[in-house]
Amino acid sequence: MRRPVDLVVIGMGSAGLTAVQVAVALGLRVVAVEADRFGGDCLWTGCVPSKALLARTAGPGPAPAREVWAAVSAAQDAIARSDDDPEHIRAMGVDVRTGRAVITGPNEVSIDGEPLATRFVLVCTGSRPAMPDIEGLADAGTWTNERLFTEQPDPPGRLLVLGGGPVGVELAQAFRRWGSEVVVVQRGGTLLPRDEPSLVAELTGVLEAEGIEVATGVDVSAVTRTAGGVEVRAVQHGAAMTWSVDRVLVATGRAPVVEGLGLEEAGVEVGPDGIAVDERLRTSVPWILAAGDVTDRPRFTHVAGHDAAVAVRNLALPGSSRAPAVIPWCTFTSPELAHVGMTEAEARERHR
Repeated sequence: MRRPVDLVVIGMGSAGLTAVQVAVALGLRVVAVEADRFGGDCLWTGCVPSKALLARTAGPGPAPAREVWAAVSAAQDAIARSDDDPEHIRAMGVDVRTGRAVITGPNEVSIDGEPLATRFVLVCTGSRPAMPDIEGLADAGTWTNERLFTEQPDPPGRLLVLGGGPVGVELAQAFRRWGSEVVVVQRGGTLLPRDEPSLVAELTGVLEAEGIEVATGVDVSAVTRTAGGVEVRAVQHGAAMTWSVDRVLVATGRAPVVEGLGLEEAGVEVGPDGIAVDERLRTSVPWILAAGDVTDRPRFTHVAGHDAAVAVRNLALPGSSRAPAVIPWCTFTSPELAHVGMTEAEARERHR
């Protein structure tokens, strides 16, 4: 086996791409491994297409589907040909590999069966849409953000969005402005439960004024595919409810991609929220670090990139950086909602 490299980065999404660039700047010998496309969820099925869709549907009157999706694809292609281009990364001196990486032993990674010795591993495999355990949901032809932005469909006549978090609310508003009738179904008592309640109330009024039906306190019991579309059965505040729609978009959160990486065999602590990391982005195994959506840290693109940089800096300069505890975030509705750290409601509750 050849002399160990300094770092193997598994996954070339927002975290992995940042990590390899910082590692090269610090003089580390780096191997970058990606099993699919460079850019990850953010470029292909997350931030870039969703924000391009929001921008393209914000104009007066519904736009033709081919024009909307052409604009979305153009935004993706521009980034894929520049910063997220594997050749761009390779030109920086990174050893770029395409394949499946598995941690196979102490300071060893296998890439499609080929062993590679390394001083450190940084896991940046991201997350995928979480599917709730609801009868019939998997067989009802439902969309997730991955399927939506891969298929690039025409807007449905009537859309039910299951989940009132940022993804669900942003896409609900985009499709409403695109011409769809939209209902957002949320299990909790409010949309966007992690945002400032007073601002959420104002935004909810805006959404309803635009014609979006907002249903909170809803427990969905079953989803059935029918000849004319999809039937969603639920209970809201003790009353039976039924919605008949053309499509269901599931936006009920994300699940970390941790399967098949050899993490548990290596002794890495993995919980339901992802890989457990400390403020230096270290896992329970000293030579394995993790950053981005695969960890139990907040799932935002800017957090993924920043945390990846922190992780790599700590390899070259131990103890030099820490992951931030105060996180800025924004929900890209119209109007946008944003805050940094705690919301006002959280601060009042904590310090009353």
